Amino acid sequence: MKQMHSLRCTALPLLAVASLASAQLQSDCANAQCTDQTSTSGLWTVSTSKNVRSSVRVAQAHLDSDLPESIMRAASSQQLASELPLQEFSMGVTEYRASIDVGTPAQKFNVLFDTGSFTMWLYGATCTSPACKGARDTYDVTKSRTGQSLNKPASQMYADGSGYNGTLVTDAVNVGGYNVSNFQFTQVTQYTSSSPSGVSPADDYQDGIVGMGFHPQVDGATNTLMEQLVVNGNLPYQQFSWYITADESQGFATFGGYDVTLFADKNGQPAWIPMITNDDLLAAGKLALPLTSASVDGQVVDSFNSHASPINGKLQGTTGAASWDTGTASSIVTDTLVMAIGSAIPGSKKVQFSGSKDISYIVPCSAKTETGGPQVTLNFFGGGSVTITALEYVEITTSGGGMTCFLALTGRPDGYRAGTYLIGNTFLKRYVNIFDFQKKWIGLTVALGRDATKGAAVQGSIKSINNGFSNRATNALLAGLVAIWWTIA
Repeated sequence: MKQMHSLRCTALPLLAVASLASAQLQSDCANAQCTDQTSTSGLWTVSTSKNVRSSVRVAQAHLDSDLPESIMRAASSQQLASELPLQEFSMGVTEYRASIDVGTPAQKFNVLFDTGSFTMWLYGATCTSPACKGARDTYDVTKSRTGQSLNKPASQMYADGSGYNGTLVTDAVNVGGYNVSNFQFTQVTQYTSSSPSGVSPADDYQDGIVGMGFHPQVDGATNTLMEQLVVNGNLPYQQFSWYITADESQGFATFGGYDVTLFADKNGQPAWIPMITNDDLLAAGKLALPLTSASVDGQVVDSFNSHASPINGKLQGTTGAASWDTGTASSIVTDTLVMAIGSAIPGSKKVQFSGSKDISYIVPCSAKTETGGPQVTLNFFGGGSVTITALEYVEITTSGGGMTCFLALTGRPDGYRAGTYLIGNTFLKRYVNIFDFQKKWIGLTVALGRDATKGAAVQGSIKSINNGFSNRATNALLAGLVAIWWTIA
């Protein structure tokens, strides 16, 4: 989900976005009258340059060149899962985008696949806003033989102050070789950036966002792209999976299953954890897990027995909630958890984001290893858990020839909402994440390039399911983008 905060970050799913203390501050359920409130303030942008040209695959994803057509073809006719390439853009937060085809003749767009939201939009050709002008490609429904304007207005405002107005349209969408006809999305005619300049770095590197959550349970809501692929019977398995390499420079977004060659243990099985499906989280389209506690090196620092509704803010349920969001680079958790982590790393310095009570830590860059800081574990109802290390939660940014490292975690007094963590790529990148839309489970297993003995996922009291396997047939690329604000506390 797109978000912002004293810390600028954005997320675009396919292999969603990664960023420092940004979270899905977007009120992506604006149409469902959700109440996601976040303060925003001044922005200090820190440019970072990752060595994305150190490998052939990453070089292919350079912004000025199109992704190879051969990579984008999917074996849908053989009913195999399809893996798409992602591109990485760095600026203090990391965003991952991929290419989809829209319209007839097909036109390519770089989009963020975001499990934290449920709507799709593209910058429109008639949009004169600075962000639209900076897009690589814009959409024009009149130029597509399969496009049709519904002549209905659409709008969305995000908690970071950005938002859009546009017109609802339908057109053909192709993702990894899977075709969806007459898919509904918004052609943006006016875009308001969160940046005073009229365009933020995140705005400039994307053509749109594809929501990958559940559709909200409100009148007029339509299926998300993933849901429509399921309804159409396109996919061999009703699953979408997400993988980021250990060096965070590339990865795969897989539609229709998962790829065991991306597991650290090729003979292992994912640990499956059921989503929350009996309250307003599902009604608002959220993919969330029932969080009971959070531990730092085995010591419980947060415990939960309820969580706030994303619709009306009222407490509900008997556990906390961890909202799994591929469109967010960072994670928003409680300040208690962040302080427990930061204070355990020698040489760390607490920082506070301007205009808010949110905190994080600047840490030595030498801490970015699997043993560079305490292990952090999220525990779920039923006994399941996931653990990450400093290799995941320490983020590196470069500016002026120097490096600065910080926790890719924002600490807030009550979490993202009361009893709620917003879980972005800080946690996701340690694992292959498998979103099962049929079972409404999330499967996790330590990803290739990471040491499973340093922290893994544990399955609770639900049975394993043996499906979703696919052989990797394509290469995938990533891109990341980041920006942050802070003041020394």
